[in-house]
Amino acid sequence: MSDATAFRPVTEDDTPIRDFLLGKTPEENRDQLEQRLLTDPDFSEWVSAIEEELIEDYTAGLLSRNERHRFEDRFLVTEERRRRVRFSAALAQVKVPVAAARRSYPWLQLAAAAVLALSLGATSWMAYSTRQTLDELEIAENRIADLEQAQRTLVEDYRQRLAEAEDKASVALKAAEASAPRYGSGPLPMVVATLFPGALRDPGTDVPSLRLSGALLAEFRLELAEDSDPNYSASVHDASGTELFRASGLRTETLRDHILVSLQVPAQRIPPGDYSIRLWGMANGELTELDRYYVRILTR
Repeated sequence: MSDATAFRPVTEDDTPIRDFLLGKTPEENRDQLEQRLLTDPDFSEWVSAIEEELIEDYTAGLLSRNERHRFEDRFLVTEERRRRVRFSAALAQVKVPVAAARRSYPWLQLAAAAVLALSLGATSWMAYSTRQTLDELEIAENRIADLEQAQRTLVEDYRQRLAEAEDKASVALKAAEASAPRYGSGPLPMVVATLFPGALRDPGTDVPSLRLSGALLAEFRLELAEDSDPNYSASVHDASGTELFRASGLRTETLRDHILVSLQVPAQRIPPGDYSIRLWGMANGELTELDRYYVRILTR
């Protein structure tokens, strides 16, 4: 049973809270929910429990495509939440041995129930059989307890390794920044690429490739079918969908009858790998994803 059950009010359902966490709640209702979060401890506990349910559904692949996009774009906006998702995925992997152990011994509980039902008319032989069954049940429970302890140890080890990896990555990034060449006040070396929307949607289509070769900036010129918004924003995501970079207030320019939105990204933020760039604009008063562009950064 999910922890959400302990906090769920009898007269309310989870849908408004899930919509709120996924950014689907209208602005006027969102203000009301945020005020309630600040003043109602029970409601705050309920929202926290629904957050855990959303994270579990996401790591288990139970969200719809639209919900998954909203979860990645609206919920995974802080490092703390992204760490909770990674932790949930790791925890799901170590739960398997414990679940398997519990499935291996269901007959013990049935045997204990059968012994209890017959004990009213049993002889001394039945008393001996009952004791033997209870001993086997105790052995099985002890084994399950050992597996659960092993699970906790694995989770703690994973968290420690994750923290160490993040520390090493931070040190390496700082070292790279310190050793990067300085170019004074002049323009930064930059590589420019023009991307077209949906270039990866058809099977067999090659991913546009870009080699940064020591550049400090990568400028992606995103082509639009039409200019429908005075200000755009764009976000860069890795192959897992994690957002790495976002820029707002982007404007269009026209070049040879092509409408382009230019997005400049520090090269250190996009090491070699596959990326998607999502272009955002306002539609019906709500920030909406307009299109996606794909690019592959090659080894420098």
